[in-house]
Amino acid sequence: LAALRSSAQVAVAAPTEAANAAFAYDNFGTPGRIVSDDRIEDLGIRRVRFANNVMLNIKKTDFQKDRVMLSLRVDGGNLLATRDDPTKVSLAGSLMLGGLEAHSLDELRSILAGKTVSPSFGNATDAFGGSALTSPEDFGLQAKLMAAFLTHPGYRPDGLALIRRVLPQQYAANDATPAAVIGRDAGGILANDDPRSQTPPLAKLMTLDWAQLKPVVADSFAKGAIEIGVVGDIDEQAAIDAIAASFGALPERRAAFNLRPEARVREFAADRSERTLIHKGPAEQAELRVYWPARDDSNLGEAMRLNLLARVMQLKLTEELREKLGESYSPGAAASLSDEFPGYGHLFAASNVDHKDLATTRAAIFAIAKELRDAPVDADLLDRARKPLVEAMTKSRRENAYWLNYVAEATSQTDRLDRSRKGIGEVEAATPAELQLLAKRYLVDDKALVIKAVSDKAGK
Repeated sequence: LAALRSSAQVAVAAPTEAANAAFAYDNFGTPGRIVSDDRIEDLGIRRVRFANNVMLNIKKTDFQKDRVMLSLRVDGGNLLATRDDPTKVSLAGSLMLGGLEAHSLDELRSILAGKTVSPSFGNATDAFGGSALTSPEDFGLQAKLMAAFLTHPGYRPDGLALIRRVLPQQYAANDATPAAVIGRDAGGILANDDPRSQTPPLAKLMTLDWAQLKPVVADSFAKGAIEIGVVGDIDEQAAIDAIAASFGALPERRAAFNLRPEARVREFAADRSERTLIHKGPAEQAELRVYWPARDDSNLGEAMRLNLLARVMQLKLTEELREKLGESYSPGAAASLSDEFPGYGHLFAASNVDHKDLATTRAAIFAIAKELRDAPVDADLLDRARKPLVEAMTKSRRENAYWLNYVAEATSQTDRLDRSRKGIGEVEAATPAELQLLAKRYLVDDKALVIKAVSDKAGK
């Protein structure tokens, strides 16, 4: 449902005859009263809690004039899914397609035409809600719109009909290319065939309806902890007043997020045998990926060094494959370390290749892993990997989207703020010997899982 959801998160449509209609959710009651108000001085983040337990974190910036980002997190999200019922909250990701009780999505787009406001509401791993880009002038309206999706979701039949019309088209493309088939299947394979990490069958999704979703999300929507993040060109008091008049006016919420430790268990694939996935594209198109189990991202120093190690691997892989096979391939490597599932994560190296070059690519990846285990990384190569990473991390600190990641959870996940404070320093301090130790620990041949995607026409 992700592509369907993103396609709906667009700017509001051009004005129509309905544009003059009034937005029905302008009054949520008595504005909330502040019960705590403090500031994280070194990061410029102000934290407010209202009497109903709604948490608000604000960082005023001058990075983009007249632009403000608003994040809403409501306790719940995909963690409410279970192994027995992995699609339990799948429809929540497209909930905004169902509009509001008083307005369909099309009517909302007309009512809100000309405003810097978008109907953004869905789900993430551990929360319902979403983020939106608005303006100081329209910030209050954006907040009321998101509060309306929480308190008065429409569950309209036309939204469900749209989902059921578009899903078969999306699923039809799931095996059209090597990347598509890997995108569909790799997550489930890596998570030891946990159904919550698998792409659900189309037939199952087509049976879901709003009536099934309502009782699943009811408690979260009515009582779940709420945390709001605001980053951008807005006066702090204006932001506080707008949230006080919307989310701060709601009935009392739970004070903290439910960690749901039983739902946060993920295990890397126990079966490391090579997997072959079949796509329906041209015979020569193939992709190879090698995954090594790693760890979560809770140790900042190790997480930053694993990220750097992956960048070194990508540089070596690019040089090796292009020297042997030419310029047409785009190899990559990355560290994917979870911040939601303790102990879960992986390193991977990958490349799109011609079918005839699969064996060569596979050998190159394992040879590079061996090189990284057997000797410290060359200092010049390490600098080539490190410099653009530090530059990118430094540049991102002048972007609202970077800060929203931290501000969105600045009360519930205060410990993660150290990642902003110390991340660049950890990358700069990494040594060749440290990367070699990590390669010895993680880039081990008999722990690797190889997934390749080949055409159903290959060899014919």
